[in-house]
Amino acid sequence: MRIKWPVKVEYEIGFEFSPRSRGKGGWLFKPFAKTSLRKRKKPDRTKTMLKKLGAKKTLEWISTTQGMPTNRTEELILDHIVRNNTTSSVTFVATLVDGHVTWQLRGLADGAPCWSYEKLRPRQWEELLGQFGLFYPELYKKLGHDEFKNMLKYHRQWKEARVLEFTTRPNGRLSIQFAVTMKLAPYDKGRMCNCIPIPGKAPKIKRESDLSVDSPEIVLASPLVEADLERMSQIWQDHSAKSVLVCGPPGSGKENLTMSVPYGSGRNTEGMQALSLAECELDQTLRRLFGFRRDDGSISPGLIEQAKESSLFLDEAHQPEDNPGARAALLRVLEAGTYYPIGSDKAEDVEKVLWLFASSRDLAGPNSIGKLEPPDFWTRMSHVVQVRHPLDPVALEEFRKEKLKELREKLEELRKKSEELREKSEKVRAKVKNLREKSEKLRLKSEKLREKLKELREKSEELREKSEKLQEKLKEHREKTVQEHQLEALARFFCFFWMKSLEEYFDQEIVEIPFPESPPASDDTRPPSPGEIIVYHYCPVISRIMATV
Repeated sequence: MRIKWPVKVEYEIGFEFSPRSRGKGGWLFKPFAKTSLRKRKKPDRTKTMLKKLGAKKTLEWISTTQGMPTNRTEELILDHIVRNNTTSSVTFVATLVDGHVTWQLRGLADGAPCWSYEKLRPRQWEELLGQFGLFYPELYKKLGHDEFKNMLKYHRQWKEARVLEFTTRPNGRLSIQFAVTMKLAPYDKGRMCNCIPIPGKAPKIKRESDLSVDSPEIVLASPLVEADLERMSQIWQDHSAKSVLVCGPPGSGKENLTMSVPYGSGRNTEGMQALSLAECELDQTLRRLFGFRRDDGSISPGLIEQAKESSLFLDEAHQPEDNPGARAALLRVLEAGTYYPIGSDKAEDVEKVLWLFASSRDLAGPNSIGKLEPPDFWTRMSHVVQVRHPLDPVALEEFRKEKLKELREKLEELRKKSEELREKSEKVRAKVKNLREKSEKLRLKSEKLREKLKELREKSEELREKSEKLQEKLKEHREKTVQEHQLEALARFFCFFWMKSLEEYFDQEIVEIPFPESPPASDDTRPPSPGEIIVYHYCPVISRIMATV
C-alpha cells in the first residue's frame, strides 16, 4: 500500500503552570481538560480516549515521546517560554532505532540542554506503540498492527509546538495554549546501517525536509556504543560542565563524542575552536593557545580568546608525553581562569570557555593518562569518560564481565531484599497467627458473654413480668386504700353526728365498748348500768373512728 510520507497530525492543547512551594525549584504542570483535535473524522472518539487515559497520559503525548524523560522536556520548554519571555515555537525531533532513542529540542535559548539518549524498556515500547496508534489511527488501519509496529522500530518524528495564548495571573500561575503539529516518517538509513543521530556539526548538505538528519550519526555496532552514549547523554544534560576529558583508542569515535558536548548542552558553537597538541612544537602550540605580543605592543589573540563564550577542543591532550609544558601552562588557566599571552605581563580572563580534551591513552592500566605530568592537570576535569572500540574483543569481554558483575550485584541485592522480605513476611505471619489465636480466644469469650447476656435477658424478662405483677397489685392496693380512706371519712362524719345526736336526745353520756373485728357473742354482753346507754359495734372502720373520736 502506497503511503505519502511524512504523515501529518495537528491538534491544540493547554497547560497551566504554577510555581512550586518555597525552597523547591521548578514548576508544577497541569494540562487543561479541554483538548481539540483537527483534521480528524471523529474527534469525539479521541477526546474519549484522552478522558480514559487521564491527564497524565495526555501530558505525556504532548510533551514526550519514545520514553523520553517527561519532566525534563517540560521544564526545558517552560524555561524557554518563561525565562526568555518569548512565544517563539519549539521544535522536537526524535529518532528511534530498534529501541534506541535520541531526541533534540530546537529553538531553545543558548545554554539550555537540548539533546538526550535513552534505551527503551519493553514497557516503554508498548506504551509508545499505543500512543502512536491513537495519534495515527488511519495509518494504523492502513498498515495493520505488525507493519505499523515494524515501521515504528525505525522512524523519525518531528513535532512543533506554537504558543497561541500566554497569560500571566496575579498569583504567579501561567496559562499557555499550544498548537502542535506532528510529522512521522520511517528512518530507512537507520534500518539499513543501524545508525542513530548524535549532537554535532551539521553536514554540508541541503536538508530536504523537517525530518532530514542534520547532525552526525553513530553506528550502534555493539553494546559498548550504547554504554558510551548513556554516559555522554548525562554530560549533554549537565549545563554546568566546564572541562570534559574523553579517552579512547583510535577508531572509537572519541572525537565525535567529545565534539557532541557543546551541541548537546545547547552551548554557542559559532566561535568553537580546535587544536591538536601533537601537530606542532611546544612553543608554537603555546603561541596558538595563548596568543602573543607583537612588536608594536598589540596582542595577537589566541584560541582561548577566540573561543570565549564558546568551546575549545584540544585533541591528543597527552602530547607531548615527555614534556608537560602545555599541560602545566593550562593548569593555571583551569584553576584561576586567567592567562598571560606570550610576551605580555597583563593577565587576560577566560570568558565562559568550555574545555574539551580527547586522548588516545586509557584512564587505567600501565599506560594510564593519569601518570603523565602534571598529575593535578587531570584532576581539574569536571567530567571524564572512557570510551572503548566497539569491535575490540577484549573490551567487549571486559564489558560483558562488568555487566555480569553488575547483574550479580543486583541479583545479590535482590536476594538480600528477598531475604529481608521473607524475614518480614515470617514475622508478619507470626503476628497474624498470634492475632488469629487472640481473635479465637476473643471469639470464645464473646460466645460466653453472649450466653451470659442471654441468661441475663431471660432473668430481666422474668423480673420485668414480676415487676408488672407487683405494679398491678400496688395499683389494686392503692385503689383499695383510697376506698377505705373515703369510707373512713364518711363513717367518721356519720358517727360524730350520730353520737352527738344520741347525747342530745338522751341527755346522757354514751359509753362506747369496742369489740374485735367480729360480731360480739351473746355471752359477752353486759347489762347497762342505771342511767347509761351502751352502744355495741363491730365494724372495724367504725371502731377505729370511734376510738379516735
